[in-house]
Amino acid sequence: MAKSGTHCLSTWTRTDVVRNTIAAVHTRWSELPILSSGSCVCTRKTSLLTSRLSTDKKVSGMLRAVYFVLGLLMVVLGIIGIFVPLMPTTSFLILAAWCFARSSRRAEAWILNHPKFGPPIRAWQQNRAIARRYKVMSIGGMALGLAVFVLTAHPAWWVASLLALAILALATYVATRPEPRWTLAGPSS
Repeated sequence: MAKSGTHCLSTWTRTDVVRNTIAAVHTRWSELPILSSGSCVCTRKTSLLTSRLSTDKKVSGMLRAVYFVLGLLMVVLGIIGIFVPLMPTTSFLILAAWCFARSSRRAEAWILNHPKFGPPIRAWQQNRAIARRYKVMSIGGMALGLAVFVLTAHPAWWVASLLALAILALATYVATRPEPRWTLAGPSS
């Protein structure tokens, strides 16, 4: 079988096969690496996942548990952020993916392959990119949250001004991030 794709390996170790099996079990993508007598067919869809899963992170058992709990906490905060203005969603999920990368390959594969949240997380990990749709939602949410805060809390002018400057700085950062180069296979690298 001929090699194709971006991150194809000519020799597979037992660890690589196990990691790719984990990726296959916990993925929703239909295109997966095919192993056959030392050859493989890799796809762009699996290149990020297999390269992320094949990196060994030397983390002790106790620290892995801490990272896993922090990852779960970030997922919970991300879900809360869906409903609460001024509280981000994707930022917490990116942090959750970072924690899961150091604690649980299964949880990392789950969050990276999530049909709704996976693409923006992968775009951020690959290119530090934010899609225009998410930029508009993020900046709009910041503006709405600021307006609700000012109209309901009636803060001192300097508090409102300080918060407005902080939100302006964050909105500028979000707006200046590059946009991902989307393909049928997802964000390209």
